[in-house]
Amino acid sequence: MLDEAGRLAEITGGSLDALLVNLGSRMRGQIGGRTRMGKLIVMSTAEYDPELREQFDMAESPPQYYMSILATTYDNPYLTADQLGAIERRIKDPEKRKQLMKSERPLPRGNEFTPELLEPCQSREMDDVMRHARENNLRGYYVEEAQRAGTVLWVTPPNEFDRYVLIGDPGQNTPPDRNSGVVVVLKVTGFPQVPAEVAAFHWVDGQGSYWPFINQMEEWYRAYRPIYTAFDASGTQKGFDELVFAQKGMLVEGVQVNTNKMRMVVALKLILGKQKLLMPREIQGIWMQLAGWRMPDTKLRQDIASCLFIAADVLNRLFIIDEEQEAEEDDSEYEDVANVHRRPHRRKATRHQRTAGRVQR
Repeated sequence: MLDEAGRLAEITGGSLDALLVNLGSRMRGQIGGRTRMGKLIVMSTAEYDPELREQFDMAESPPQYYMSILATTYDNPYLTADQLGAIERRIKDPEKRKQLMKSERPLPRGNEFTPELLEPCQSREMDDVMRHARENNLRGYYVEEAQRAGTVLWVTPPNEFDRYVLIGDPGQNTPPDRNSGVVVVLKVTGFPQVPAEVAAFHWVDGQGSYWPFINQMEEWYRAYRPIYTAFDASGTQKGFDELVFAQKGMLVEGVQVNTNKMRMVVALKLILGKQKLLMPREIQGIWMQLAGWRMPDTKLRQDIASCLFIAADVLNRLFIIDEEQEAEEDDSEYEDVANVHRRPHRRKATRHQRTAGRVQR
């Protein structure tokens, strides 16, 4: 039996997966002609540990080899109502109470994207719309889940009267592993007076190839007809715009995430801070990666987070802040994207700058 498995990395610096491999090798053989049971029991509080969550979810497939049990404090028959109330009063943090007493999985605690920043942007309404559409077999609404990764595909149909932005982060692995491709379509109709919304999301299973990611980018480029398309052109992905997208007749900007990451992180924090981007709550990969993001980020699973960093950077550049108008009208801080494309991307001069210009002349 292994207890507090969710804190294994914190306490020992070791990996749960590696430990299970080593312990599993000790559960073989026979005794008096009888095969050993080979049963390993792993217990833990509902800590944030991706490896622990993946092991828990193994009970979904194949169930003949794994069993997962979620027990809460309220399931203990030996605790009285008064004792339960006393425990609740001692745990003052509501989120911690849910974790410790109800065994609800907590979001990771990174340094940048706090629960207070993320929770207002989790849209239950979008989840309800998707659920209603699927229950009534409405065309164009799709959701797919994958073992270990949760929701990997979330799609609403394009509307010819809406405006969209298409963002991609190339990858060739299988979610939730690092270097898995991500493609996101944002509906930006009326932005920023109306918050942007996720219209389509795909955490792509590359199976060792970039082509599933490329094909998804092309499919949604044709379907949603975005006003702007961008992708992460860092490292080995640098030539995608010329070698792939241009060959397919796609106008796509390659963005250097590695050299501009912190600027993009700040852009996303500012947008989320004003609830200008709403995303489905059920896509747990979004919230897990954002909540756990920190620097240094060399070993993090952050493909979804990186895709959203690019999205925030693109929105910040497309919808330029009008400083003079913002001072007069706090509820209209960005210009409409249609106006942006009619003139060069530059901010209006302030009254002080115009006065200085006249003096210089």
